[in-house]
Amino acid sequence: MNIIIVLCIVAVLLVAATIAYGFYLRAEARKCAVEVRQFHVRLQVLTAPNHLFTDKELATLKEEMAPLLYKINKLYKNYFISNDYLDRLALGDFIEERTHLNHAQYLNNKQYH
Repeated sequence: MNIIIVLCIVAVLLVAATIAYGFYLRAEARKCAVEVRQFHVRLQVLTAPNHLFTDKELATLKEEMAPLLYKINKLYKNYFISNDYLDRLALGDFIEERTHLNHAQYLNNKQYH
């Protein structure tokens, strides 16, 4: 009888810890979403038709966004948060845009000249 009570308590604690971890992951994803919006604004400035997007600006942007990219990739690999939820926060779009930064620079500078 005591073993059953202990097992029930352990099960409840595990469920509570899993739920708390899910809330933590969603909070981290929302923080990343704020940074992604800042990235979008910055990218719009850098790819404005009247702005020459330099290699130095590109390297700086990539370097500054590397930790965010790492966090987002880690979230996508986690089983305790839905990829659909992350996509709704536009984190997948960030990965796509970050992957194509060189092409965005090329297109912008082609239009600039």
